[in-house]
Amino acid sequence: MGGVRVHSGLPQRDLPEQYGPWGRVEDLFRRWQRDGTWQRSATAAPSPTTPDTTPEQPPSTSAD
Repeated sequence: MGGVRVHSGLPQRDLPEQYGPWGRVEDLFRRWQRDGTWQRSATAAPSPTTPDTTPEQPPSTSAD
């Protein structure tokens, strides 16, 4: 079997039930891999070197 395999540290069969049957999750993963969904999401995500431009909020000074 060639190619790169991504491991998240969670065996597919141990997925929480809310995600449905593990076989369906695997089918979706492979479909998204083939149609370029993962590549597009990785390209759209900010790179780790992108500086955070969120302004810092000063600590609250209100008394309760």
